[in-house]
Amino acid sequence: MSTFRKYQYWKKKHPDALGEIYAVWNTKELNPEGDPKVYFGQADKGKKRWRDYEGVTKSKKKRTVGEKYFQALCRTPWKDWKPEVAVRAPAIHLDILETAYIWKFKAQNLDYGYNTLKGGKLDATGIKRSKETRRKQSEAHKGRTYDTHNKKPVTHIYKEKTKNSYRVAIFGKHHGNKPTWKEAVALRNAKYAELGLDHLVNDTPNPYE
Repeated sequence: MSTFRKYQYWKKKHPDALGEIYAVWNTKELNPEGDPKVYFGQADKGKKRWRDYEGVTKSKKKRTVGEKYFQALCRTPWKDWKPEVAVRAPAIHLDILETAYIWKFKAQNLDYGYNTLKGGKLDATGIKRSKETRRKQSEAHKGRTYDTHNKKPVTHIYKEKTKNSYRVAIFGKHHGNKPTWKEAVALRNAKYAELGLDHLVNDTPNPYE
């Protein structure tokens, strides 16, 4: 489970526990006022997330597309970033606080920061993707017959033969070796006789007769 998913689970289970709003400042890229650009996030402990970010800066695979922040991490060494905890507060209040910090420091504006969303509830609402981005996404999904997230074939684009074989594989795994009622009764009676419990033989009638 990723650090992010662990945090989401923790936040849901412990709404009154203390969490953190953290800021990561890029001292190599400055805003129009001459101050470092910033990225805001939330976590139970910011240091956990910072380790992930440091790993991105050391990765040999440099991102040219994706979130603005990760692009910045790829082009700027971690030693030039300054992470810090902005505020600690109960987890239930972190969404509002994160939104407030992003708004205050204009972190959604690329001239000032790297936040793609306004903060708070994490979803893709409000993101406006360019025509070029939508075209690339469309090209990437053409011909896909496999759901890489769920690790299962995409049912609506199966060939019928593949779908049937997949269904047989699933159900056969659970039910293929199940004995019939007569076989089960015979095995049970044999066990009773072996244990000297002959008075129990045929004590249970077949409900299907």
